[in-house]
Amino acid sequence: LFDETFSPIFPPDWKDIDVQQCILQAEESHRKIRQQLPRGPNYSMRSEVNRLKKTLLVLDPFSTWSPKELAVAGFYGTGLSNSSQCFCCGLVLCRQSLSVSLKTNHQKFNPSCEFTQSIESGNISKYDVRPQPSVDVSDNEAMESEDQRLQSFTTWPAYAMIEPTALAQTCSRPKCSLCFGSFRSVFFFFRFISVHSLRRDHVQCFSSLLGIWVQIVNFPPFIYLYIYLSIYLFMYFFFIFTDGENKIFQHHEDVKALTNELIMIYNDTAFRKSSPFGNAFEISIDLKSLFADVSVTLKDTKNQPVQQLSLPDILSILSEITMIEGEAGSGKSALLKKIAILWASGTCPILSRFSLVFYISVSSIENQQSLSQIIQTQVLGHTVSLREEALWEIIKHLGNKVLFLVDDYSEMDIVPKVIEELLLRNPSNRLSLAVAVRSGMGRKLRQYARTVLRIEEFPLYSTLYLLKKLFSDNIVWLQTFLATLEMSKSLQATLKTPLMGLALCSYRSQNPNATEVSDTHIFKVYLMYHMIKFPLSAEKVKSLISSCGELALKGLVESCFDFTDDDLSQLGIESEEAIRFGLLNKYTAQRLRPRYRFFHPSFQEFVAGKRLSELLESENQDVLDKGFHYLSYIDTFLKIVGRYHYLLKYALRNSAKATVNILTHLFSLYDSHKALDCQVDSKEHLQRHPELEIQEELLTYILNGLFSLNLDSHKLNLLLTFAVEAGIQCQFLSDCAPKIKEFLTGKMFYYDLNPVFTKSDQNILLFIESYPESISLLSGIQCTISPNNSMKMIDFSSISQIPESFGIPSIESEYLNAFLHLDDLKLDKQKKLDDSNKVLSLFPQEITISDALVRAFSSLLGNKAPVCHISASCVNKNNFPQSNCEKMKVLFSVSDRIKLTLSDCSDFILNNWPAIQVHLDSFRGCTIQVLHMSEEEQRMILSMSSLESLNIYINDYCAHTRVVKLRSSIYKTVSAISNVYDACILLLSLIAKSPNCLAAETLKNFTSLEVLNLVGQKITDRNVSESLAVALGSLDHLKTLHLSGGTGMLQVANLVIGQLQNLHNLQFLTMAEMMDDESIVQLAKAGYFRRLRKLELHINNEITESGWREFFQTADNLPELSDLDISRIFTHQIKCHATTVTSFVRFVSRLRSVVKIIMYGWLLDEGDVKMFNAMKENHPQASSLILTFRWVLPFSPKIEN
Repeated sequence: LFDETFSPIFPPDWKDIDVQQCILQAEESHRKIRQQLPRGPNYSMRSEVNRLKKTLLVLDPFSTWSPKELAVAGFYGTGLSNSSQCFCCGLVLCRQSLSVSLKTNHQKFNPSCEFTQSIESGNISKYDVRPQPSVDVSDNEAMESEDQRLQSFTTWPAYAMIEPTALAQTCSRPKCSLCFGSFRSVFFFFRFISVHSLRRDHVQCFSSLLGIWVQIVNFPPFIYLYIYLSIYLFMYFFFIFTDGENKIFQHHEDVKALTNELIMIYNDTAFRKSSPFGNAFEISIDLKSLFADVSVTLKDTKNQPVQQLSLPDILSILSEITMIEGEAGSGKSALLKKIAILWASGTCPILSRFSLVFYISVSSIENQQSLSQIIQTQVLGHTVSLREEALWEIIKHLGNKVLFLVDDYSEMDIVPKVIEELLLRNPSNRLSLAVAVRSGMGRKLRQYARTVLRIEEFPLYSTLYLLKKLFSDNIVWLQTFLATLEMSKSLQATLKTPLMGLALCSYRSQNPNATEVSDTHIFKVYLMYHMIKFPLSAEKVKSLISSCGELALKGLVESCFDFTDDDLSQLGIESEEAIRFGLLNKYTAQRLRPRYRFFHPSFQEFVAGKRLSELLESENQDVLDKGFHYLSYIDTFLKIVGRYHYLLKYALRNSAKATVNILTHLFSLYDSHKALDCQVDSKEHLQRHPELEIQEELLTYILNGLFSLNLDSHKLNLLLTFAVEAGIQCQFLSDCAPKIKEFLTGKMFYYDLNPVFTKSDQNILLFIESYPESISLLSGIQCTISPNNSMKMIDFSSISQIPESFGIPSIESEYLNAFLHLDDLKLDKQKKLDDSNKVLSLFPQEITISDALVRAFSSLLGNKAPVCHISASCVNKNNFPQSNCEKMKVLFSVSDRIKLTLSDCSDFILNNWPAIQVHLDSFRGCTIQVLHMSEEEQRMILSMSSLESLNIYINDYCAHTRVVKLRSSIYKTVSAISNVYDACILLLSLIAKSPNCLAAETLKNFTSLEVLNLVGQKITDRNVSESLAVALGSLDHLKTLHLSGGTGMLQVANLVIGQLQNLHNLQFLTMAEMMDDESIVQLAKAGYFRRLRKLELHINNEITESGWREFFQTADNLPELSDLDISRIFTHQIKCHATTVTSFVRFVSRLRSVVKIIMYGWLLDEGDVKMFNAMKENHPQASSLILTFRWVLPFSPKIEN
């Protein structure tokens, strides 16, 4: 059924998501889940314990319904996604809610379910004890007939898995296990009949007192008989033989009085309530009504996990000595107290086997106290008198009916003697003890323990359970926090113990108006907790935090998370104190070589950040230098977003001076070439913070040029976002502003308007709004406008036609890896495409200029950016509503020099003309790529009289006459502009076609030209080619030169190469289909390319292997070259000789900045690749260097024998 009230939770960045589309996708997914699950009741899950156990194994950590909530409501986890199913009616719930209870949803979607109506449905409560002796009934001789017994099963329920026939036929004659005498005279034959009781699956032997509940599927009734009869006989003889002893037991009344007193104490709020953070934090937990289940596993003798236990499981195995170990704050004390509270409640039959339950805290035991004094001091108080002799007589008499709950066993340096004796004498006393000990400190206790339990990490659903109960009045905040939690793996890792969950609750309670809750806030509350817990040692705790911070910081830069006694002693840290104050854990019980860790690596990063901040705010120069020394380890952008991201995050939150010092260091990396290094020593940090992997990969791709994103844009936004967020969150923005403005000076600010990234750079806009003068310090603003278009599959049609044009290559089998079948590539691309589009479909299609941008640019107070470059792609009236026109006026007002770039933006000029017209004189550049252009748009463009640059790309071949006319107009317009620095592609097409070389000769007049692109222009005339080559020598500002082939260009290749010596600023060079052996060698010898970053020499099929080999041996002095393309068409492939491969590998080893090499059409075997990889290991760009040589073809090559 569709739930119209369903409201998905999304992070703030996804606020504009299409909720309806998301719901429809979820409904389809849920429908498939329901199809896979059986319908109707599942009575094997009618036991609440069974439901709890099943759910514990399969429930998603982010479930807003905890396992015990599901089990109590009749549901159990199915293991399919996060769905759950009712054992009674089979209802499947695939969605969860923070605001709506399970019971409400259950009644809403299936009001006829017997379980929801409180009709007897076979449910077995988790604390039920079975079997239970029935009440006395007289022999019923009328039921000796099997037919009569069968007739008594008329109301036999469906959930009772044993057939009535089997029960009615069951017969046995038990014997006493002591004397083997027959009990026929006592019980006669055991043939069962159905009896009326509160349970419809209750049967009674017609001639005895024995009654059972039927539960297990396909379990022979006579097995029940022997099991339950044995229990019954034991109870029978126990009471017979102990009745007389009870009469002479002198302390019978004392036990009764003591029991009543304990029940009263454990039911009192003073015992039930827990306030770990003191009264100052206004958070208190009543363990009777609010207890979030911890995750507990049973360990074997080798300390390996055996199974996960539920709370009923734990209660059922309490006998002899049970050791319960867990980290500090893992909930050990709460668990022991909960056991005492359940026992005192009288509603937990499992615990009714204990007559007395004593809760004792070892850390509160005073010197030389006896056991009776401990109980009186900690439990009973002085109003109740308890003598030591009487206590031990009671213990001796009751034996395992006495349960001691011993807390804080490891908190004392020396275990009190009375507790030690209690453990040592237990084999004779036969007591039941549950002893809580901190992990790594229970070596001695393990010798005594019969059962070892370990409390694991606190499940996230238990944290959410606490939050729901404590903040049920603020569902909106709960939903926002849940979205934040799901996006932050670091925050998830922080909430690993109940204490951390309560720290979160405490912070929220103290700061109800806070918009953000982070791991930083939780850690601060955690440290405050220890200050409160040890008020007399507050200064010592503070000093120890600083020392441990030094240890943590040293460990981070050395990738060390395990520490020895030597590491601690070097910094003056006392291990026992650090453990007692909750800063370190000892994770091994070995006495000679213990190891210490912070309770979580994120906490180590936090205290390290806190210490780094202390060092960087110091007035002592030596201490300050130490801080800068640690800061020097953060020397690349990859380390900022990766390994040291959280260290910086924590360090930037403490003091203004430290924050400014850190920002100064980070800003210095902007112009550092070394900071672009992608080499990573270790990825261990991604195990702690897996969410950083995406950011690292994205940055690596950008640094390697694999993404068409502007590197400067990404660097700037990364540093600015880091700085402004730090300033805002720590309220030091005014202190940081001068340093941020200094950094902004001369930089280009990039902003993206896209429905998927509506929150992009919001913090930077806030800074501009607060400090409007900063806009004039920029070199300019780059604003990109693009819609949320579904990604389309790459058009492989040209590849599909390759066989018709070139034929199928033949290769030897060892070179098969040089080719990739197109179908395999398509399959991989399609899967990624479908996943991406599924997410993109959830976002709105319309582009909306954000209010944050309008607000920031409307408050500039006359300040202007030197230039504003607005680039729009695929924008039209369908995805860019008219309401944006007024906002565009604000955007155009930000600068008096506007450059407009439009790609496939039909009618953009027309639709936004009112805004353009207001600022018509501000437009200095215009680049347009469209399929067609109306006469009106042509007139509008040509009315921009202040234009200095005009580029128009038109692909409307159907309107050829009009296009030619437009070209002529543009040519005249461009000729009249004196400061053109970006050549028009239409002008260049005239160069290729002009018979009198006029256009080619005119090119030398464009001395400010920075980009010249002749790709696709086949120049066959030698005179035109020579004119072009000569003109190149005048373009001394040229940064990008793309030359294409043709017989004319091939003839003047050496002339072109000679002119390159005049292009001192050249960074990108393409010379395709125009070179041979002679020219490629001349290019290698020229040595003009110290600033060259990208070199493309592809499809030069006239160059032979020997020509390339000489090029590899000769070419040098390319210190900044990052991209090299020497691909060939696959029909002219080169099967490399060993000397060629060696020369190539040595050539690459000299290219210290290269990160991408493309060489399609080169046949490299396994040995060749192995040689390249061996060189790569010692290359400066080892972690980033990529070699690509596989041709993608729509067929498999022919294999030669």
